[in-house]
Amino acid sequence: MMEERSKLMKGMGGAMRTLKGYLEGRGSAEEAGEAAAVIAAAAPKIPDVFPPNTGMGADPKSEAKDVIWEKWDDFTAAAGLLGDKAAALKTALASGDTGAVGAAFGDLGKNGCGGCHRPFREKRN
Repeated sequence: MMEERSKLMKGMGGAMRTLKGYLEGRGSAEEAGEAAAVIAAAAPKIPDVFPPNTGMGADPKSEAKDVIWEKWDDFTAAAGLLGDKAAALKTALASGDTGAVGAAFGDLGKNGCGGCHRPFREKRN
């Protein structure tokens, strides 16, 4: 399960790098839209790769705080919000409005990714 979780998270991380690159003038709107779609499609799968006893308390390699399973409804809501934010970014990209794209990317990072990482992840060195 840890391998599947890692693959899912790394896929979303790669998609975020593609999106950031687009905002910095690298890549196409089509590639950025595909990256946003990757995140939107991955978000509903997040709860599936966090079964009980796979957090920091059970696995020394895990960065998943054990509070995930204490606040499961909050965790699944955060995953849902990530999907919503990614879909909003995809819509902004399709509009061609660069201001809307920048705002949607910021919202995705802060409230989508960050909405889960801040309360539920502890980065290990």
